[in-house]
Amino acid sequence: MQSAPAAAARCGRSPQRAPPARSARVSAPAGAGVASFARRAAPACVRPPATPRAERKVVVRAESGSASPAEEEGKDGFEILLPYAYGAMAVAFAAYFAVGVAAPEKLMSDVCFAGLSNTAFQGTGALEAALTRLAACAAAAPAAACWSLRSAAMHDRLKSTTYQRLNIGIALFALFQGFADTLLRYLELQAPCKASIIVGGVLPFVIASLGLWKGGISGEKLALVEDLVVAEDYKALADRPVATPRAAAHTIGYCVFMFTGVVLGLAPQEVLQWLGVDAPSSAACHIVRCVGALSFVTGKGHAVLKDGWNRGRLGASTFKQMDLGIGVAGVGQAAALGAAAASGVAAVSAATCIMCATWGVTGAFALYGFLTDKK
Repeated sequence: MQSAPAAAARCGRSPQRAPPARSARVSAPAGAGVASFARRAAPACVRPPATPRAERKVVVRAESGSASPAEEEGKDGFEILLPYAYGAMAVAFAAYFAVGVAAPEKLMSDVCFAGLSNTAFQGTGALEAALTRLAACAAAAPAAACWSLRSAAMHDRLKSTTYQRLNIGIALFALFQGFADTLLRYLELQAPCKASIIVGGVLPFVIASLGLWKGGISGEKLALVEDLVVAEDYKALADRPVATPRAAAHTIGYCVFMFTGVVLGLAPQEVLQWLGVDAPSSAACHIVRCVGALSFVTGKGHAVLKDGWNRGRLGASTFKQMDLGIGVAGVGQAAALGAAAASGVAAVSAATCIMCATWGVTGAFALYGFLTDKK
């Protein structure tokens, strides 16, 4: 231990004589830690600063997953509302998944075609129910993506490329879903249901756009959107694309789901004919468009997982959540289409087998990652 004159000299003060009796009695109390005793015994000018209690509380709350008071300060209204908006979308997708898997007919009558009296939708049967169950399985990936975006919005992490990719996926879903609903309500049925268009297309697009804006993509940086849609994904996928079976699964999954989203959204009737449906109804075509819209989120999720594999980050919570969502979506879609083919609703064609195999394999790898990846 330094003497009092030496400590005073280090502090820049003139040395003064300290009472010897008092300094002689300074000793480490029994049971006290060495670090705490050194802190008390050292001069005030060389003591390490203690962490204030308020800062300790902030750290504890931030690690617990909820926004801390320090994080809430300085946020504008949009930044405060975004976590709730993402959370509401996650709950809506999860409810869509649960109801569609358990009771697809109820989902068709109460959600998909609610309020429509067109005769084309009065005879919906086994094909439409099977497609609705398939669409419900596809909603698992957007539910996981929105839940991850909720956490990112709470902790100001939307500028990360991971969350920008997911926001782009939600925006693409909203554009194609809004297109499908508009086409259904206005062009085919002449019976518009504006609430469905707003909830299915407009609101998700607005929320995803706000997330991109708060993530750093403003009006003068719209070129970044193109990079995130194509260039950034290509960089992630081109880095050792088939180095391991899991890397290959995410690379193939991205290509298949993004291509599927475009094809199902723009040519649903032709896709149904490939699956052996001779005269698909308007209801079946609309549900196929919905599956295509949901596929964009799954495709962007595969790009996120491939990027996480490149960086060795697959054990992080965001990647685990996306593994679960994409795994449930892929395996569920494969099971739904396989069941439809087995029951005779869809033909056992080459297209059916390829789609079932691709969805099932990519989903199985994602579920395997969810079960085995460690932080």
